[in-house]
Amino acid sequence: MASSVGTVIARAKAILQERGTGIRWTDSELIDWLNEAYTAIAVERPDAHSEIVTHELVEGARQQLPSSALRLMDVISNPSGRAVRNIDRDGLDRLRPTWRSERPTEDIELFMEDVRKPDVFWVYPPAEGGVEIDMLVVQSPGAHTTDDLSAISADPLLVSERYATALVDYVLYRAFAKDAEGQANSARSGSHYQAFMNAVQGKGRGDVLVTPESEQNANG
Repeated sequence: MASSVGTVIARAKAILQERGTGIRWTDSELIDWLNEAYTAIAVERPDAHSEIVTHELVEGARQQLPSSALRLMDVISNPSGRAVRNIDRDGLDRLRPTWRSERPTEDIELFMEDVRKPDVFWVYPPAEGGVEIDMLVVQSPGAHTTDDLSAISADPLLVSERYATALVDYVLYRAFAKDAEGQANSARSGSHYQAFMNAVQGKGRGDVLVTPESEQNANG
C-alpha cells in the first residue's frame, strides 16, 4: 500500500502511544515536524526534490532561478537542443574579461553557478530575452498547510514514498526531543535522528553506484 500523510503520522503515533488528536504530541505538532522533515531531506538529498523545468531567460548574462527553485543542479540544453556545459566563472573571466558585454544570442553554450548566491546563475554568451532553456533544479519542498490530520490523511507525501521510514524517524526525533530533559527520551531522540540520517545519506551512497560516471568507470 502506498504511503500517505496518514500512514506516516499513524506509524509515529503508534510508537509514541498517542491516540486521537494527541495529548502530549498533538496532530498539529506532528504535521509541522513532517514539514520540517521534507526540508531536511531537501538539504541532504537535493535530488529528492529535483525537477526538469523549462525556464525563460532575461536578456544578459546574469540570470535568476524560478522563485519555486532552491538551487540549480544542471542546465541541459539550449533552444537548438545543444548541450550547455558547466564551467568555472573565474576561468572565463581570465580568458574573456568582457564576456558579460558580448552580443546577446539564443545559442547558449555555457553556464556558471554562484555558490555564494544559489538563486543566481550566469550564461555564456549572454542571452537574448525570452530564450528558453531546459534545466534541472531543486524545487522548494512543499508543506501541508493545515493542522487537521483528517483533512490530509489520504494525501500523498510531498517526497518519494521511499523516504517514508525516514520521515517517521524524523517526526519521532522531534517528538522525543520535546521531552529531552529525561535521559531516556534524549537517547531515543538521538537514535531516531541518526536513523533518519542513515536512511537519507545511505540512499545517497547507493545512488553513487548507478550514476553514468560510475558505470563508465566500471566499464573502462
